[in-house]
Amino acid sequence: MSPVRPGGVDSAYETSDLVTPPPEKTRLDLILQSLSRITSPTVLADLHSPQRRAAEWIADDDLRPLPDGMPVPHDDYPRLYQRYSLAVLYMSSDGPKWNERLNFLSDSHECDWNDGVWNDELGDYESKGAFCDPSMTVFDLVLYDNGLKGTLAREVGSLHALRGFSVFMNELGGTIPSSVGNLRLMVRFDLGRNLFWSMMPNECMNMIHVEEFMLDGNDLTGTIPQELPSSFPNLRHLGLGANTLGGSLPPNLGNLRRLKKLELGSNRIEGRIPSSIGSLRSLTVLDLSDNRLTGEIPPEAFDLELASTVDLSGNALRGTIPLRDEGGSLPSMKYLRLFGNGLRGSIPSAIGTLGDAREILLDDNNLRGRIPESIGDLASVRVLGLSRNDLTGPIPVNLARCAEAEVILLGENGLTGTIPPVLFNPREGPADLAVLSLEENRLTGPIP
Repeated sequence: MSPVRPGGVDSAYETSDLVTPPPEKTRLDLILQSLSRITSPTVLADLHSPQRRAAEWIADDDLRPLPDGMPVPHDDYPRLYQRYSLAVLYMSSDGPKWNERLNFLSDSHECDWNDGVWNDELGDYESKGAFCDPSMTVFDLVLYDNGLKGTLAREVGSLHALRGFSVFMNELGGTIPSSVGNLRLMVRFDLGRNLFWSMMPNECMNMIHVEEFMLDGNDLTGTIPQELPSSFPNLRHLGLGANTLGGSLPPNLGNLRRLKKLELGSNRIEGRIPSSIGSLRSLTVLDLSDNRLTGEIPPEAFDLELASTVDLSGNALRGTIPLRDEGGSLPSMKYLRLFGNGLRGSIPSAIGTLGDAREILLDDNNLRGRIPESIGDLASVRVLGLSRNDLTGPIPVNLARCAEAEVILLGENGLTGTIPPVLFNPREGPADLAVLSLEENRLTGPIP
């Protein structure tokens, strides 16, 4: 071995031959590596993304130790993913400006990220936030009307045990992430009254256990998936109203045998109402108003024994009102709204069988003939609208038997004869009558 010069190094250990050990990975590095399984590394690399900020919070600011006291969990440990996904949800929806923070991003376990919030309408506290099952897995997220703004993070789809997710009445926008299709155990899914746009992800059809599916009050486009009735066999409430959905109604709607509320109003749905709708024997609310529906009202739609609300107003429906003369149609009816269509024929005498109805609106159609005497059998009606039709003949004296009536609209028809004085007699007529509209008819005689 040759001698070493003072201040030099042995030629066997030249600097160029030394191997520099890789720098030890930081806690953040290890966390980012683990999170790359559920979030794109590109997104995690963006220092301004909610995902990166959530990861940094867990690495640098989260004082609660992760599993087993380890600085970083094992790659396959779900504890990190759950806490991270909730943190991303918070940061992507402007969490610091939520109405109530609900203990999110506190040092406590994420199963304690909830709180009681006072509700003026209920006059009591209600619980909001994240809730867990006995295994400490989040199964319910209740964040409605809490000032959420921004977008819905795709990481929500990583909370596979979710059975309830409610963020209605916030200001969340953008597209609904396709990752929600991973929530296969979902029972109640409510994104209503937000700012979501674009099409409903087809992956939503993976929620085969869903009972309440509400996306109403957004700006969703596209069509109602034709496979929806077969994909949601347990559905009880479908709320897609107040969007810009087009296309036609699925012909097999009747397969939703457990459905209680069908609310599709204020869209651009076209075509006919399928006759299979008569198979919805549990239906209590049918709202197809303000669409572009055509054709006749299928008689089966009036065979819904439990329906208390049928609203088909604001369409282009034709034909007659399919109330059976022998009665038996819509025995539970409270609100019947057929105004703003092109319905023809006469008002069926069977209308008197709707004795429990509180509101019957047939305005703005092409109905002809006389107002039937059976109209007086509507003992519970409060609002009766027959204006802007082609009705003729006298005002039935029996109308005074509508003792609960507060508003009666008969204007812009071709009614003749005199105004029955009994309508203004609180002892024999409706005592609380506030509005009686008779303009633009052919009535004669004095005003009582």
